[in-house]
Amino acid sequence: MKKKRNPVAASKKEPKRLRVDPLKEFRETMEQQGIATVSCLSNDEAVCNITGRVSTRSLALDTILRNPSEPEGWAGIPYGRVTEIFGPPFIGKSTLLDGVFASVQEAGGIAVLADTEISRDRHYVQRLGVDLDKLQYLEFKRGDLYIENVIQAVYGVVDFWAVKYPETPVVVGWDALGGTATKDEWEKGLQSETATKPGAAAKALHGAMRQIAPRLAGSKIAFIILNHEYEMINTGGFGFHGKKKETYGGSGVRHAGSVRLQLYSSGTYIKRADGWVMGRVVVAKPVKNRLGDSNQEALVPIFNGTGIENVWTLFEDLKRAHIIVTSGSWSAVNLDGQEIKFQGWSGLKEKCSEDATLYPRLVSVWKQVQNASFHLSVSEVQKASGTSSEV
Repeated sequence: MKKKRNPVAASKKEPKRLRVDPLKEFRETMEQQGIATVSCLSNDEAVCNITGRVSTRSLALDTILRNPSEPEGWAGIPYGRVTEIFGPPFIGKSTLLDGVFASVQEAGGIAVLADTEISRDRHYVQRLGVDLDKLQYLEFKRGDLYIENVIQAVYGVVDFWAVKYPETPVVVGWDALGGTATKDEWEKGLQSETATKPGAAAKALHGAMRQIAPRLAGSKIAFIILNHEYEMINTGGFGFHGKKKETYGGSGVRHAGSVRLQLYSSGTYIKRADGWVMGRVVVAKPVKNRLGDSNQEALVPIFNGTGIENVWTLFEDLKRAHIIVTSGSWSAVNLDGQEIKFQGWSGLKEKCSEDATLYPRLVSVWKQVQNASFHLSVSEVQKASGTSSEV
């Protein structure tokens, strides 16, 4: 039989329960117990979110490193992260780092250099736009210039600026990891483990790299490590025989870096009409980029004695986009009804020197046409120039 409804019992209402936000309760509990501070990725102050970027001084490279979802004007190397720049000798790693130093100084920030190869030419660095009086140069006592001490010095630099002056942008550059000895090498010389086993240096860096990330997190400090490549011999296993290129520092450095930028020659040289080589075009490829696209590459023209030359980039890219029209040795560009004629990229550079408004106007047009169809590839540059680009 169906149970009869009791009107008296039905009239009794259950007391209202106070609605509690479980997420708020969770955050408060974690903080009260001193376990951790809980935030959200939507919060700009979350420690994993970068606080900005510093320009590399290369239009092309800044563009491929930029994440389109980030605020307008953010382009280049990220703050709060580790960036590794590696490649063969004399490819332009130090030049690129000096360009970043100049950029952070122009923004009112601090540049700190650990030059463990003792190879800097102050006159060249100054020509690249670096203020030598404000460049902080880390010096080590004789016999103390080894990996473990360099890392300890970097800790000190990061801790000082992140805690005492958190709003000041800072770039810390290490030039270069591959040319820095370990403590074992200093003490034992050629009999050291590092001298006989290249992987020994990686052991000294494993723990160090695990500590650098939390120190940089949420800060306005960019740590840039320049590194070399070496040829690793493999004579067996998995069907691979012969030489393989690898970087120093092992997996610790590779894992710690949010951006790993590889530099290598495009095979293109920039020459004057008389054949004199003025510079060369270097390919910059982010083989790892946790903050953007890692499937692009930038062509960076590096000139002897003066560094990166963006007018060359503007000339080549806008020519390919048919905005700069070339006929014989002469070229022309039409900007807002004004036709400007010149000879080669060097002629365009002269025009930019004569008219201070021309360069920013060209950059504005260049940015508008920067998409996949207008990016110069290495093969296209070589095909167009025959491995040389004359003035």
